[in-house]
Amino acid sequence: MKRVFLILLLFFMVCSCGTNINPDKETDPNDTDISDLVDMDVDSAILDNSSLTVFFGVNDEVERIADLLMMSAETSQFQIVPGVLYDEEDMDLNDPNSRINREQNDPAFRPDISNSLDLLDQYDLIFVLYPLWKDRVPNIIYSFLDAYDFSGKKLIMLAVGEKTDLSSQDFSMYSWNIKSGFYISPNAQKNDVVRWLNGLNL
Repeated sequence: MKRVFLILLLFFMVCSCGTNINPDKETDPNDTDISDLVDMDVDSAILDNSSLTVFFGVNDEVERIADLLMMSAETSQFQIVPGVLYDEEDMDLNDPNSRINREQNDPAFRPDISNSLDLLDQYDLIFVLYPLWKDRVPNIIYSFLDAYDFSGKKLIMLAVGEKTDLSSQDFSMYSWNIKSGFYISPNAQKNDVVRWLNGLNL
């Protein structure tokens, strides 16, 4: 009986050793095989759940960057929706009477916003993304800033577009903690967004 027991014990020991590709290497359950990194998010800039990504745009460019930012930093998200949506004719820069030209030529104009941001109190850090229209911040962004009290919060303004004269992004009329002068290409990828986030040292 003892002999049978010893034979079975030796059998299981041999089998268990055979499953280890490198028996001389101690296996760490936290080790990640390099093949797993293909689909793994190895670079991230995860913030806490008190962060929010706000965006406005009339095409998919700004929304795509906003989605990358939301995923990279694990923020909540809010889209600014104008009271009257913009169509192709509205965006014709070559027409002096087009909607975009009329609005951007009047810095005091504030377009209506059809939706509202709830639970603002739960956010401490807010990213605001927008395109540049005639090298300026769209007036609807000022409509958004005028609509709420951002006291005690940090706002980071991010223009989505090619590099331009960012001095035209004027937020000096607000007394809140607003950081501006940032831009990112509409063709940016997730690693570009993560690199930008990490460079903020939040």
